[in-house]
Amino acid sequence: MTDKNKQQPVKQVSQPAQKGTINRNTILMIVAAVVLVALVVGVVLFAASQSKDPSAGAAAKVNNTYVAEADVDAWITQYRVANSLTDDASFLAALDAAGMSVEDFRTSVINQLAENALILERAAELGVSPTDQQIQEQMDAAKSEYAFNDDSIWDSTLATYGLTVDDLQQQYKVNLAKSAVCEIDVPWHDSTLDEILTYMQTYLPQSTQLHAYRILFNGSDKIERAQQCKAELDAAKEAGTLNLDTFIELAKKYSDDPDVQTTGGSYAWSGGSMSDTAKEALQYVDVGEYTDIEGIGDNGDLAILYVDQKYTFPTLEELTAVPTDIPADLLQEVKDSTDASCWETDCTAYEMNLVKEADITIYPMPENASYNVSAK
Repeated sequence: MTDKNKQQPVKQVSQPAQKGTINRNTILMIVAAVVLVALVVGVVLFAASQSKDPSAGAAAKVNNTYVAEADVDAWITQYRVANSLTDDASFLAALDAAGMSVEDFRTSVINQLAENALILERAAELGVSPTDQQIQEQMDAAKSEYAFNDDSIWDSTLATYGLTVDDLQQQYKVNLAKSAVCEIDVPWHDSTLDEILTYMQTYLPQSTQLHAYRILFNGSDKIERAQQCKAELDAAKEAGTLNLDTFIELAKKYSDDPDVQTTGGSYAWSGGSMSDTAKEALQYVDVGEYTDIEGIGDNGDLAILYVDQKYTFPTLEELTAVPTDIPADLLQEVKDSTDASCWETDCTAYEMNLVKEADITIYPMPENASYNVSAK
């Protein structure tokens, strides 16, 4: 079976004349990779408290546990802060634009909290509940990416979205549990030709993909060896002898890629499993050209990349069938992306079905709830 955690969808990577990149956050990361929801899109989803005492103030009963009204109130409050809807008029206007009443919105929040509670319950049944270490790793990564490990920036960022550290930890717990549960409960299937074509029609018309070879450098002397290799490439280019065979020879001579003797340094297509930093470095490199010495990834490795192929997908009007001229390895990456997209859709359906099959009773909305602006 394919390793779902490692699937990387094929994305649009354009040459300078076609610089728009499709924004596909839900495809890019299947359920298996944890999305920083609270900081990226400002939508905060929290797991429900599971109070055993309904008299403590429940908004709903989910099977044999309860969603606390305090959690619903906190969720909506933080949602309003994150989306600049703190004044009642803006909040009501946003709901009206979405065709929702306050009661409708409360129901959707309760269903989300119910889903989170059911996911955590299922994770416990399967023995895959997230560990404190896993949650902390997510917190550390978010703090590093969004606040550069600066406590003051981190606190300010959380405050902007009405969050606390505990809130974010709870959300990562839910996200990790969703990933683990779907890995077990949601079957993986090979995409059909129709599904592959639909994926191409949705995400890839007129997108340009570049295939690259690379020479990888790591270790204490990586800078010196990278410079030596670059000098040889420059000399070959100046002499007019630079081609893919030349690059492969230098890859076998210099590269620290353990598989280089077999692969010759063949790396990936720019829309698939290639690192983001490598994709960025290739934005303005054409076939037969190579990059400068580039830092790739987060581990300090260096690389020189050489473009050997370019493929532009047909227009939407022309994508009536899977193209016959698409390189085989690119088609495989598209298939892997389609598999991932289908699996993500199945995971979403699975999570929604948990709520559908649960015995959920929603209690009346308190008139004094802070979010019940229609009663004010």
